[in-house]
Amino acid sequence: MNRKSGTIQTDITGTNKPISLAQFDPIYPLNSEMIIKLTNISRFYQIFLFWFSVSLLNSAIL
Repeated sequence: MNRKSGTIQTDITGTNKPISLAQFDPIYPLNSEMIIKLTNISRFYQIFLFWFSVSLLNSAIL
């Protein structure tokens, strides 16, 4: 997130769209782009944490 201009990058082309802080408040509903981004990030971290725990188990067993 670019803190100076208050915009977040949402496109693969690199164009910045302005966002409001209301989108990050749990009272207000998130728009669909942010929901898609949040679910993609959480899926990536789930896969990474699963791989990390499996590798830790393998190193502990070996």
